[in-house]
Amino acid sequence: MPYISVKDLNISFGNSKVIKNLSLEIPKNQNISIVGPNGSGKSVLIDFLSSNLKVHKQHPTYGNKFSPKNDLGIVSFEFQQELYAIDDYNDDTDFMDGVQDKGTLAKEAILLEHEEDEYFQQVIELMNIRYLLDRGIRFLSTGEMRKVLICRALLNKPKLLIIDSPFEGLDKKSRAFLRERLINIMQTQQCIFLLNENDSLIDKCDRTILLQKGEIIQDGNPNAVCNSTEFKSLFPEIQTDFKIPELHEDQEKLSVEKGIPLIKMENVSVVYGDVTALNDLTWTVEQNENWLISGPNGAGKSTLLSLITADNPQGYGKNFWLFGKKRGSGETIWDIKKRIGIITSSLQLSYKQPLNALQVVVSGFFDSIGLYQRATPEQVETAREWLNLLEIKDIHKKYFNELSYGEQRMVLLARAMVKHPLLLVLDEPCQGLDYSNRQLILNLVDYIALNSNTSVLYVSHCHEEDLQCIKKKLTFNKSDSGLFIAKESIL
Repeated sequence: MPYISVKDLNISFGNSKVIKNLSLEIPKNQNISIVGPNGSGKSVLIDFLSSNLKVHKQHPTYGNKFSPKNDLGIVSFEFQQELYAIDDYNDDTDFMDGVQDKGTLAKEAILLEHEEDEYFQQVIELMNIRYLLDRGIRFLSTGEMRKVLICRALLNKPKLLIIDSPFEGLDKKSRAFLRERLINIMQTQQCIFLLNENDSLIDKCDRTILLQKGEIIQDGNPNAVCNSTEFKSLFPEIQTDFKIPELHEDQEKLSVEKGIPLIKMENVSVVYGDVTALNDLTWTVEQNENWLISGPNGAGKSTLLSLITADNPQGYGKNFWLFGKKRGSGETIWDIKKRIGIITSSLQLSYKQPLNALQVVVSGFFDSIGLYQRATPEQVETAREWLNLLEIKDIHKKYFNELSYGEQRMVLLARAMVKHPLLLVLDEPCQGLDYSNRQLILNLVDYIALNSNTSVLYVSHCHEEDLQCIKKKLTFNKSDSGLFIAKESIL
């Protein structure tokens, strides 16, 4: 018998059918890639096959001696969000007299009930993450957290390991490293990879399944599937022309006095215990400048963004100015946030309330996580216009936590832009997006930066994500001392 099988599966959320008449068998000893665009149903299918999603009168069939609880290992953005939520709930920083609570250590997240035995050491060496075992998961980069979750899954010795978007959030060097490790793992460990588009890992699999709008449209040899007309039809022509929704009459037009930098830092450092997260940074962002921020995982990019978005208390008491005001000089967090639109993983994790996509976009007017004020009809209409612009208007009634990871990212871009911010902070905004939606986002960001007074800070590991609007780059590189040093350059 196959490990898992399902016949004529149908799954709906409200009036939207996300899986349609799907039949599938996953036999033993077969490495599989499941490929499909955002919203194709990949994550929903895996949730059902793993028994995490209960559907009335429909159940997966498991082979003899296969238990989803004990024999299935899953690495996904959704599971990563759950760990962060638990860590955030247990955060005692506010009660520790200015000391930052490390929270759940990477070692603890990996081990759970396991011991630090020989196999644990092998897994750690395999992923090369010994250096971050005693670091809290809240201080890990997205790429580092992915490696932690892979170690956690491997430690349970599952019969079947499922990894959703394995290379998201990794720099080029880390991608090459992880690809090599995954190919080695596939020799002894059966794997299923969920991918948004053609990927160099596919040709190492035995089988590729093409998923579109909840239906399997191709299933077979990886090369044959990826060269099929069905595959090519998944990623349509990319939009390049946009009409940006205008400010409504009652909305404040944000501005800073002419000649005043948006950001100014002089010798700013951020230290957690014996870990230097940001080292002696001097940097200025003038009005109408657009910057690319790059560097390897753990270099300090996310820490820098947390200072800019006023989410890091270590911004106080330093030579650090935002929009012309020194941090701690009497300005409120809301004075800062109203001028900034953001897309970050931490923001995405913060939306725990049962809000639909339209409500999440509307919350951008109030810089709130959740919606606690009544929006005007004009604000609601503007939010709808941004969803329409991003070609996701059909999801405006869906709950945010029911959307795919990539769809959530697009909703957050709409949320960031409804107020026409002076500064748009994008931390890996294309993470989890398929090719078409990635190009749509890049084209839109370019258009915004070139046709408005919004400046862009764009954090990315991916060299394919080139933006015409960006002319300056801040790159973090490791020095001989082991600390990361930021260097400016002109593109």
